[in-house]
Amino acid sequence: MKKKFIFLMMFCMIMLHSNMLSAQHANDYQVSASIGTYTPIMGTFLTTSTADDGGATLTLPVPFNYCGSNRSSLYITPNGILIFDATSSSYDNALASATRCNVLAPFWDDLEALTTNNSISWELDDTDPANSILTIQYKDVFRRSNSSELLNFQVKLYYATGKIEFVYGAGFDGITETTTASIGINSRRASTTYFVSITPTGPGTMTYSTSTANNSIDATVAAHIASGTTYTFEPPACVFPNNMVLSGVSDDGATITWDVNNNALGWLVSYMETGGTWSDEEFITTNEYIWDEGDLTPSTPYTFRIATLCDVIDTSNYVDLTFTTMCPFIMTLPWSENFDTHGTGETAFAPCWERYNNNTPSTENPYIIDDENVSAPGAMYFSDSRSLTLVSPPFEEDVNQLAVSFWLMREGASSGTFSVGYLATSGDPSSFVAMTTLDIASDTWVENTIYLSSVPTGVKQFAFRQNQESIYWYYWLDDVTVDYLPDCIFPMNLTASDNR
Repeated sequence: MKKKFIFLMMFCMIMLHSNMLSAQHANDYQVSASIGTYTPIMGTFLTTSTADDGGATLTLPVPFNYCGSNRSSLYITPNGILIFDATSSSYDNALASATRCNVLAPFWDDLEALTTNNSISWELDDTDPANSILTIQYKDVFRRSNSSELLNFQVKLYYATGKIEFVYGAGFDGITETTTASIGINSRRASTTYFVSITPTGPGTMTYSTSTANNSIDATVAAHIASGTTYTFEPPACVFPNNMVLSGVSDDGATITWDVNNNALGWLVSYMETGGTWSDEEFITTNEYIWDEGDLTPSTPYTFRIATLCDVIDTSNYVDLTFTTMCPFIMTLPWSENFDTHGTGETAFAPCWERYNNNTPSTENPYIIDDENVSAPGAMYFSDSRSLTLVSPPFEEDVNQLAVSFWLMREGASSGTFSVGYLATSGDPSSFVAMTTLDIASDTWVENTIYLSSVPTGVKQFAFRQNQESIYWYYWLDDVTVDYLPDCIFPMNLTASDNR
């Protein structure tokens, strides 16, 4: 493993970091309210669909960092919702939605803006390029049921800091129509939606929640939004690493890289065999972590954990990445697998083998069972499908230099035939090529030896496939042995014919 030098100052930082976490989800933005002046812009008119719930994509003049990721576009709809790098026009204003994420919602409701008088426009103030501000303005938009009650508001994106502002103009104190709006922002990571939901309480004041979304702001509550009211969302300064990329995975090594955060002094990293114990935490100053040859265990799942260290009192939240090292090439022959040391039952399987159900990767079938076997307790069990494929671990030798022996039993004729072959394209079971197809006697174990000499050069794995006539008719496979082809190959596939 690469050696890291940890200076005393960095050591002190590491000791402090665990109690001083920030993150880069929507609910970690600092939220405030104020009262000021609403200043309309004379921007570029954004043409949206004239259909109800239409929208348009604005390619951002400069990518904007939201929740730690650079966003290149905004989908803007009349319904008072703007979405980074996605599209959705629905007025179904659920801030905790699992499907509408990375949302900015200054006033998410059933609104319309169909003409230049009722419009959406944008303007980039880049007088000072280092402090550019993008403004998206809603001018005289209205609830679909009442075109006389006009609303004005803006969304401002501050590039230098990532700050977001919702700034409100006239109209909110005059709403009489039934209104069920939402105000806030959200983001999503893995299976969790994070949000900030705002409830106006007066001119330049509000309450907010990160646990309960208020999706029913009515006319009475909206009337608290006086002209000049501003809601501000400030991102944390120290954000966790983004765009982690895993590369160079081998049986005992790998590399992970990530984007550089300009606020970072460095990163705190550790890893473990998934479900095991974390390694000692290390401080590094390059946005790359390398496991050299021999650092990792073959065919093993790992979890990598990293946080950004910005200063002695500011460390980001941790973010994880999981991966599995590759299986090593089998280098010593003869080699055997008797399926007796991996447990039995529906979750039992042999490491470094691959299995596919109807040409789709499977985690269930075939599996190791103990009801039939040649060597106890286990045998590989093919069941419940008309096309199950089992692919061997990889061998250092091309398999056309090898022979495979195995024991096979089928339940009955409806179990179909059983083929031995290879995948023409590694990892693609639809490319299975049968070399030999067996149609053995039923309900008895039969030993088979197959020479793989006709497999193309470069193929490192062989494969078994059950060609089943109907489901719930089974095969059992046991005691697989692989060795070099003999120097003198005896005749195979003998047939007799009547020459009279």
